[in-house]
Amino acid sequence: MGSAASRRAELFALAAVVAVGLVRLVLFLSASGDAQIALIPDDAFYYLVPARSFALTGHWTFDGVAPATGFHLLYGYLLAALFRSAPDISDGSLVALLGGASTTLLGVSAYLVSRAAVRDFGAGAALGVVLAFTAPIAQQQQTLFVECSLVIFFSSALLALLARAQDLSSISRRWLAAALVVGLFGNLARSDFGVLSASCAASLWLLQRRSEAAHRQAALATVATLGAAGGVAAVSLHTWLLSGSVVQSSARMKQHWGELLGYDIRGLLRYLVDWIAPRDASWLGARGGPLLLVVAGVGGAVTRLGSRVLRIDQWPLAVGCGVSVVAYVVLYGNASAGVPPWYLANVLAALAYLLGAITSFIPARAFVPALAVVAVCAALDTAASLRPTWPNQVAMKAAGEYLRSHPEIAPVGAWNAGMMSYLARRPVVNLDGLVNDEIYPYATTGRLLDYVCARELRFVLDFSDNVENPVLARRAGYADGRLRAALTEEMNFSNGDPSLQWAKTDLKLYRLDARACPAK
Repeated sequence: MGSAASRRAELFALAAVVAVGLVRLVLFLSASGDAQIALIPDDAFYYLVPARSFALTGHWTFDGVAPATGFHLLYGYLLAALFRSAPDISDGSLVALLGGASTTLLGVSAYLVSRAAVRDFGAGAALGVVLAFTAPIAQQQQTLFVECSLVIFFSSALLALLARAQDLSSISRRWLAAALVVGLFGNLARSDFGVLSASCAASLWLLQRRSEAAHRQAALATVATLGAAGGVAAVSLHTWLLSGSVVQSSARMKQHWGELLGYDIRGLLRYLVDWIAPRDASWLGARGGPLLLVVAGVGGAVTRLGSRVLRIDQWPLAVGCGVSVVAYVVLYGNASAGVPPWYLANVLAALAYLLGAITSFIPARAFVPALAVVAVCAALDTAASLRPTWPNQVAMKAAGEYLRSHPEIAPVGAWNAGMMSYLARRPVVNLDGLVNDEIYPYATTGRLLDYVCARELRFVLDFSDNVENPVLARRAGYADGRLRAALTEEMNFSNGDPSLQWAKTDLKLYRLDARACPAK
């Protein structure tokens, strides 16, 4: 394979992923507001609301009172800079801008991963990279509007950096600085980014073939891990300055939930299964296509390499990618049910590299059919990626707009407070503690009603599952029944419509009986 073929393969990956992303973004932006909101998680507004607050007031807070540290710093500060420069930006312009930025980052990420995979395995690896980046759950990362696109970009940059190290005559300060920056900013994009760099470093050191190229790769991966460690220190310092704790509120709350719910290895695994065999696609189309190409690639590898196919030491970076995927699966088992679809971002670059390695062994005579399969899968997966993920949020949208037009309904608290607060354009107190650093001591000691009373809340707005489910009540600090007894339903935004329900329960506005609070 010549350099010209490699260059064409890398540019193909870039062009294909950008083209698919632009088509999807146009379809997304042309959809109704209800259709869009069913694809944007409530957690996206846990960034938007505090970022706007910081831009306008200089304080990281979700409700204007309690400090909020439960966000990843890089994306949070980028949003704050956007709101500072364009404080009156419309919702439509904001969505278009963020979607365009995500599309660009995903395209560049596909290019970077393809550079690494094509460098190590040949031009055929670009097919696997495109297939990985156009799976439905991968395409959804474009409009989740959380930190995922940044995480994918820095993960991809790390793999490209490590692959490129093999071609260097020596490691200069510039390359060491690049590795350090990728590790640092990768960790500021998401605080567990170091799992990828550490997995690659460990694999490269253990499986190195006693060559200078392998030493360079291992050294850069180690420096990137040190950069990630610096990112952890920066996040801890930032959190301490805002709240007096070195651990972010979101991390503390999720650890608390995990301790109550127990370890569950299925957290990230279900998204890995959905990535290779999408639930919303047919077996004759996009669902069977990836598996067909994997089988063809593995068969080609066995035919070409024979018993040497088991010599994993010849592909140390691939091993590092595989180890990182396993490590993230194990790590997120501690989060139990709290593993959302954007956590796939942590492993997408590694998965794309591995899938590229597999498709590189597809026989040359099968290249055109394989390319056709990738094209069909991309088209079908684009449609699948636009199917509503959270249709119940249409009711939350209506509730937020209702709060905006009824200022007398205040103060209000909610466990899923992001979207409703953003659309209401006024404070809604977050009760799950992810963006409210005051909640943790109350939730862990079963005194959430005391906090509700201390904040003088008069209304609670959420799905009744959050009010009545004993498991949720236990983990959120109101299992004693006092809060539930003090709430009276005033309005129903779902009205029994299954598509507007969460866990088969309706979104309701409750009034809090002030007599449940101790007299001052």
